[in-house]
Order: sequence, then structure tokens, then C-alpha cells
Amino acid sequence: MSTIHFVTLFSTLEILRLSNGIPVLVQKDASSEYLVVQAVVRTSNLPPSEIVGMEILAEAMIQETQNITPQRLSALTYLLGGNAHVFYKDGAIVFEIVTIPSYYSTAIGVLSEVLLYQDFSEENLRVASEKVQRRHRILNSDPIRSLLSRFRMALNIEFSPPSSLNEAYAKSLYFKNFHPGQIAFSIVGNISSEAIAKRLNQSFGYWKSSVSFNSSISSSGTPPRMNKRQTSTRPQEGDDTTQFHLSAVAVSGPPVSSAEFPAWLVVMNAIGGGKSSRMQSNIRYKMAWAYASGVTFSFRHDKSWAIFYCLFRKTSDSLEKARKRTEELEKLITSSKNGFTEEETERAVRYTAGCYIAGESNPYDSSSFGSGHHSASEKAFWVAWWELEGAGARMDTLFLEKIDSLTKEDLNKSIRKWVNNPSTFTY
Repeated sequence: MSTIHFVTLFSTLEILRLSNGIPVLVQKDASSEYLVVQAVVRTSNLPPSEIVGMEILAEAMIQETQNITPQRLSALTYLLGGNAHVFYKDGAIVFEIVTIPSYYSTAIGVLSEVLLYQDFSEENLRVASEKVQRRHRILNSDPIRSLLSRFRMALNIEFSPPSSLNEAYAKSLYFKNFHPGQIAFSIVGNISSEAIAKRLNQSFGYWKSSVSFNSSISSSGTPPRMNKRQTSTRPQEGDDTTQFHLSAVAVSGPPVSSAEFPAWLVVMNAIGGGKSSRMQSNIRYKMAWAYASGVTFSFRHDKSWAIFYCLFRKTSDSLEKARKRTEELEKLITSSKNGFTEEETERAVRYTAGCYIAGESNPYDSSSFGSGHHSASEKAFWVAWWELEGAGARMDTLFLEKIDSLTKEDLNKSIRKWVNNPSTFTY
């Protein structure tokens, strides 16, 4: 589809490696007054129960270390500009410091303290657990997000936050999942790649994995206690705890590292991405079911997921109607195997490219594709994400070229392969 042209938003990327193999991804921006330093930790290859445990660990780690008290750590981050924090994506945890280039050595020193020197006091873990639970409660106060979360738990791609995380389990989780095979450093700013790689190697080059990459959690730790909402793996249909029904269909696809991933993603957006997509055109306008509808993604190490959904208010007879709508939604999605037109293909490619550049407009998509490429933080995250997912950091720039070259025949081949036996959910 050579008629589509994309604006170049990407800086020159240099890829270096520390002596233990950790990738260092540097995008030099001579015009920037600030320096973004990220340590991105992959979680897409972990079971959901460990991912929420990792969220708690990250919150605890950014507050206190073996050598630095919370007050001293706060003072150091204030010296760096006050912007040292941790944030989460579906599949990654990101430790980020934003400072000025001349403070790069101090920033890396703080990161090494946070990542390497931890003992996880019970009090620190308690405070971190409460913070993670509070964040999830706020997120799930939205009915669409809450109901989608139930479906994601049924698919085993999400887990409710544990009510506690003891010290022994925290340490075993840390030693299993924080090691060179799970991390990448990503830097954006006006900095010499050699200088920052040398400084990183001084702090992290000796870091070795003390636990096998595929080993199970040490028996010395006790798994977290589950909240009540997680005691049943399948949500109950007709539960009237909200005022809404949700009809949803999940389609699995290839992992991010697969050559088939770009075509699959465009296919999923052709079906449900944006108001002009096939699904939303039918649900919003022709069938007039609901305005709240769309597609959200989750990317695991072995497969990808697209979840198509629509939400509508409950009435006295709406449960049976919801079940029928779920059946109709499944038929609408599977009928797309009949193929796409040239116009649909071009729209889906443009929509996917727009999401990649500007960020997904769907507030319920917490995947990496909810981020664009405008800020230095976003640019730093993307190259690390592609690298850790096995596609290589340079896929950050190659991705647009790959989707731009797709034809309707490519999309039709992809949908015939991947849209089979979808999972359904009615609430």
C-alpha cells in the first residue's frame, strides 16, 4: 500500500550490550534538555499471579533499598529533578528517571540501588500492597474495565491483586524474575552512548542470575493470599453487582516475535478498531446495540489476545438478550473470514499506524499499543519492549513499513488462520 506515507518520529538507535548481555538501547536527541533513563523489566512470560506480585515488588523497590532510607532516596530523586518513578504496562514494569544529561551517573547509581539492593521489609511490602490494591480498585471502578478484567481472569491473562505479600515470597519472586535475561535499559536524550553504556556496565555488568530462568518459585516463599473475587476462575453470568451487561469475544493470535504478528494486529483492528471498523459499524449504527464497544489487546510471550466487547444497561429480561448478543458478536467476528475489501484493508492499516504513532484512543487498552511515539518516555519504552519480546529493538521503526506493505490477500490469509474457536463471555 505505497500510497500511505508516515511521518518519521524515530531517532537514530544505537544498540550496545553490557558484559552480561543486558541490552542498552540509546536514542540520541541533541535538541533535548532532558535525559530519560529506563530499566524495563519483562513480565509477559510470567503467570498472572506473579505479575501482580511483581507490581508490589516494584512499588516497594522504588521506596526503599538496603542501603538507602526512604528519606535519603527521596532526597536523591529530588536532586535528579524529582521524577523517579515506576509505571506499568501489560507485559512490562518500567523504572524511569527523567533528569538532565549531566546527572546521568547519579541516575544510574539510583537505579542500581533500586534494582540490586533490596531486602523487602514487611512494612514496606504492606504499604506497597495497599498502593497496588488501591490503584486496581480505582481502575476497576469503571464498569467496562471491571467486567473486561473478569474476562481476562477467565482467560488466565490477569489476576486480582493479593491481599498481602510476605517477605520470603517477595525475595523468591525477586530472585526468579529480576535478572539480566528479563531487563533492558533504554535511554533517550543528548548523551554519548559509550559514556552511558560504560557507566551502566560499572553498576550492572557483574549482575548474574542466581535462579534459573525457568525455575519455579522457591519453596521458602509462601504464595500470596487470594482476594475473594479470585476464588472462582469463572465469573458468574447474570451477577447483578453492576448495572450493565457485557458481551465479549476473545481471539488469540501469534506472539509479538512472530513474522505473522503485524498482519494479525491489522486484522483485529479491521474487525474492531475504531468507529469505522466492521464490528463497531454494525453494533453502533446498524444494530444499535451499544455505543460502548471496541477491542482491547494483551500480549503474552506465547500468544497475543484481542478482546472484542460491547456494554449495555441491564433490564429485567436482558440476560438472555446479552447471551444472544454474544452469539451474534461471535458470528460477526468469525464471518470476517469471508475476507476484507481493499478499502477496509487500507483503513485498518492507517488506523493501526495512527495508534502506533499517536497512542491508542481506547482507555481500556493497557497494552503497549496504548502508547504513542511523541514523548521521550514513550520512545524509550517502545524499543525496549520490542527487544524484550524477541522481535528486536529495530522493529520499532520497521513495524510501520511492515504494515504498510500488507495487502488484502495478506489480511485474508491471516484471518482464515487465526479466527477459529474464539472464547466468549457474557456477564
